[in-house]
Amino acid sequence: MTDSGAEGKGFIDESWAKSQNLQFRPLKRPFEIEVFDGRPAESGQITHYVRAGLRIADHYQKNMLFYVTRLASYPIVLGMPWLKQHDPQVGFAAHTFTFNSPYCQKFCNTPAKPTKIKALQTVPKKFLRQLEQNIPQSLRRKDILPITLQAVRLYSRRTRCRFFTVTLEQIDRALQNKSEDLRLPEELREFQDVFSPKEAEKLPPHRAGDHHIELIPGGKLPFGPLYGMSREELTALREWLDENLRKGFIRPSSSPVASPVLFVKKPGGGLRFCVDYRALNNITVKDRYPLPLIKESLNNLSGMKYFSRIDIVSAFNNLRIEKGQEYLTAFRTRFGLYESLVMPFGLTGAPATFQRYINDALREHLDIFCTAYLDDILIYSRTREEHIEHLKLVLQRLRSAGLFANPSKCEFLVKETKFLGLIVGQEGIRMDPAKVETVKNWKTPTCLTDVQAFIGFGNFYRRFIRDFSKLTAPLNRLTNKDVPFIWDDTCEKAFVRLKEAFITAPILRPFDWTKDVILETDASDYVSAGVLSQYDNEGRLHPVAFFSKKHTATECNYEIYDKELMAIIRCFEEWRPELEGAPSPIRVITDHKNLEYFTTTKLLNRRQARWSEFLSRFNFQITYRPGKQGVKPDALTRRSEDLPKEGDERLAHQSQVVLKKENWQLPPLKVQRARIRQPHRQGSIPIEEPILSLELPEDISRLLDQAYKTDEDLQSILQA
Repeated sequence: MTDSGAEGKGFIDESWAKSQNLQFRPLKRPFEIEVFDGRPAESGQITHYVRAGLRIADHYQKNMLFYVTRLASYPIVLGMPWLKQHDPQVGFAAHTFTFNSPYCQKFCNTPAKPTKIKALQTVPKKFLRQLEQNIPQSLRRKDILPITLQAVRLYSRRTRCRFFTVTLEQIDRALQNKSEDLRLPEELREFQDVFSPKEAEKLPPHRAGDHHIELIPGGKLPFGPLYGMSREELTALREWLDENLRKGFIRPSSSPVASPVLFVKKPGGGLRFCVDYRALNNITVKDRYPLPLIKESLNNLSGMKYFSRIDIVSAFNNLRIEKGQEYLTAFRTRFGLYESLVMPFGLTGAPATFQRYINDALREHLDIFCTAYLDDILIYSRTREEHIEHLKLVLQRLRSAGLFANPSKCEFLVKETKFLGLIVGQEGIRMDPAKVETVKNWKTPTCLTDVQAFIGFGNFYRRFIRDFSKLTAPLNRLTNKDVPFIWDDTCEKAFVRLKEAFITAPILRPFDWTKDVILETDASDYVSAGVLSQYDNEGRLHPVAFFSKKHTATECNYEIYDKELMAIIRCFEEWRPELEGAPSPIRVITDHKNLEYFTTTKLLNRRQARWSEFLSRFNFQITYRPGKQGVKPDALTRRSEDLPKEGDERLAHQSQVVLKKENWQLPPLKVQRARIRQPHRQGSIPIEEPILSLELPEDISRLLDQAYKTDEDLQSILQA
């Protein structure tokens, strides 16, 4: 099939290419393709290509490149670049192509004979309709789907399509009042109330599962400072207070306890309200109610064919603070003192309280056809009919427990889903590829420093790799003195084999919820990294997952303290399912000693306060270790492919003048002297005699003023 809208020269169906025994070759840079309305194709990235001859009647082109993908109806699609190159004459009435261009006469056709072919079939009229039906289920569930301008032009040719203009505000307002039943399978419409956002905003009643705060005897009740706020923050604070007073989630308080509040910027814009409960958490008895052993729960998934995942909306706010203890949650604001009636985020025992409540709600069904980990519920069944019945039982228990689900984050009747960092499906359970992506995508070293970083990373695991010294010999040779850096096939093979060894057994182990956890983190100027590890039965430390991420241009300007803390935050975010609710404290190892005192620091900036609120969900202890002993995470922060190159915005914004030029407008020295000579104001502190020695002869003053005017660096700042 020819497609004038395709930007690639040629595409070939993966299955058909295999049936023709064509050789697949990897692309150096995989890429995505888009369908007619601008969405990424369901077939995913194009990672391989083939070369083959293409014959159309007597028209033959040898050694043509085809990108390998999954095509719906045709084994080969020829795009606009191919049509431009061959420039065929199209006979629309006769459905013919004639190849008679100068290019075809020289390279493709039988000598002196133009090739004329007749189309075997035309594209059916319903072809575009088939493309529409191929939209993924997750997109078809949405009520409003933005489309590209190209798609608008395409649809506008159809008489049955109508167009009208609306604003984003009107769309948001319409969606707020839109029934959520369209996102539910037909069989679950009776549980529409469980997915109602309005119901989730009502104050829950007191129940047996209310959150209890047990204080350590003799602990000093906290009374935090009142932080200053900008006009924007005060406006956001008033709106937050008004909204939560309307819901009944908070009320005015006269408590002797007060925790400080502040706002932090959301990654996508806007402000988020935070209460710093660290002082209260420090005098609270820790609730050791266990989170479920996921390994045991997932052992029941063998033979299951259908899966659904339910996400509980505003999980903690579905529970009340135990009656009479609301005063402990009080927080100070510019507009008064308030206390929370619902369980807020940031309290140390909140995860345990909610896990206890969800376990009680689903107790009859746990590990039979569902498992619950905090606000995530997984339902699994062998048949569709059985699965619908299981879903109804779970939703009925959620309704009885007064819990509500977020339909946009739920999945129903799927063959595979992601649950707590694992991929579960009909084929069994496998590790999320993202856990080893950092090492798997480690690019080929291009200099001696890259080789040294890679070998340093691998040395820690040498005892687990058979013939480690032989494997690394080609790489070690490059580190010898006076040896030129020549990366040959031997080095490449050793590099690939070592990477494969790092991410497979016996080195890499699946996470075991019964074992202690070691989290090693590090940060350089441009990269954050971490290694999650656990000890085996013989006391040997094995990695569970690797992580690294480049800093943004803004993050590159953070102080080193915040960069090192950000590395810890990112690792906890990446491995939240494994680390949240750990039975024993997670040992966090860092090479920045001041981080040991983070949990007791009294004054935090807004960024640190946001991170502190997030970390309150975990049981951990930060330990200092000198940087030279932290080889594993340090190596992940020093790969050359992660370091900024020339033109990188991470370099462009590191050196900036942050003062306005008027701040640098210095008056001449004679004006400064005149100010010194002015009589002191009544009550002011007299200037000590040594300062009067600034009086300078006129010629020296004139020379200094002239020096200011001729100093290029100073003038460039003043003129910036």
